[in-house]
Amino acid sequence: MDEFRIEGKNGYIQVCLDKLFEFPNNISFAGGYDGKWKLEIKSSSYYVNGEIYASTGEIYKFYCSLKECYNKLNGTAELLIYDHNLQLAVRFDKLGNVIIYGEYVEKVDEDNRLIFEIISDQSYMHKAINDLEKLVNKYGDLRGINR
Repeated sequence: MDEFRIEGKNGYIQVCLDKLFEFPNNISFAGGYDGKWKLEIKSSSYYVNGEIYASTGEIYKFYCSLKECYNKLNGTAELLIYDHNLQLAVRFDKLGNVIIYGEYVEKVDEDNRLIFEIISDQSYMHKAINDLEKLVNKYGDLRGINR
């Protein structure tokens, strides 16, 4: 299954590919291929099961940023998607602490939202980076896969 999961001590975020549109024939304006993704967020006792629309290019940029922050043990990696219903950031500090935080809005025309924070550390990030790397290897970078 094409997915990535970012875990922490009090929860996780899991993003699973549901459908790619026009793969591999059309490149998205956001880079890569447009897709519909299933989203799960668990933060302490809060839980969301929803969906987002994002391109594999946006996932690629997040992967690059997350990997850089992991290697430096410093900085913030953000998943920026064109649909704007998910804001996701992963902040690293030099002591190996990681905070995963953001906001999910199921429908932008309704005021239902989950603002979340998941406490983590660098040891949880290795699996997330590996999951993202598998997606990047399969779907390519901003230009898609080599044809």
